[in-house]
Amino acid sequence: MVSLNNRCTCNGTYTTIGDSCVLTSDATSTENKFSGRYSSVTYPDVAGSTGSSGTTVESALFRREFTPSAVACANTDYTGCQTLANLCVLQNYNKDSPACVLYLQYYNLLPRTSSTTVDDLRTRMPWLYFSTDPRTVLADTSVQMTVAFQSPSTVPADTLSFQLAMYTLNGTFLGFESLSTQLDLCPGADARFLAFGTAYTSSCTVDLSQVFPIGLASELVFYDMYLMDYSANVLRPVPLRLINYRAGGLRVNVNSDEKQDLIDDVLTRRFFLRDTVSGVPVSSPNTLFVRIPKTATLTVTVQEGTPNRIYL
Repeated sequence: MVSLNNRCTCNGTYTTIGDSCVLTSDATSTENKFSGRYSSVTYPDVAGSTGSSGTTVESALFRREFTPSAVACANTDYTGCQTLANLCVLQNYNKDSPACVLYLQYYNLLPRTSSTTVDDLRTRMPWLYFSTDPRTVLADTSVQMTVAFQSPSTVPADTLSFQLAMYTLNGTFLGFESLSTQLDLCPGADARFLAFGTAYTSSCTVDLSQVFPIGLASELVFYDMYLMDYSANVLRPVPLRLINYRAGGLRVNVNSDEKQDLIDDVLTRRFFLRDTVSGVPVSSPNTLFVRIPKTATLTVTVQEGTPNRIYL
């Protein structure tokens, strides 16, 4: 890459895509696999005055980031794999989307590095999907700490502690943050839900000017959530059930019977809270769509026959 008049230009057989130089043959091969639809982002539930409808946008973010990250990840580049994984998350984990197709392709080629039944860690790749049967995951008894309604110490625990690992789009680790009220977009939210055995509901009408303050609109942070297991002094990965996840057009994670319907659920790991970036189209600098969670539920289930222990 050379700089000409304060602009970078790629040499010879390389193509400029966003701020990256990508070997032209690799870029063409990657993009041709998906007939140009790699930059399409579908918003299946767009809230409007007449309800909800689906809309597809040719996203400037995906046009800029997909090909460089996919090519880099294929060449075992950590940053490329992180970016590709986060693009998959922005597609609501749709396994038919190009970002998720390539993520799963590269991920499944790597050896498993975790030693537990539930964890599915791979070298160099962020962990997005639970591959274990969801019924097994949600009945996992690896959490060793005991819990109680009131306790003078951390064991047994009367207050649960969750940690959020935070990442940028390109996978830069921003550190851990203790969960309190940051996932609740309602003004005046509190963290009483962390007390074991507490049923707590917070609801409000959201003011988007407060959710996306000026100067922070382009901030895009991804989270992996963990439960602190005091007895073992380890962080346990918390499974996510994304209600908007679709397989074959069906919302398979919407269950009428929590036990019987679990069999086809797809549990995942990473999530975002605010998105104003993916909804900027290629044709315009204006954001067409923003995303925030309409609802979020934290469920803690005690083990059958052992009421002072909880499932993962």
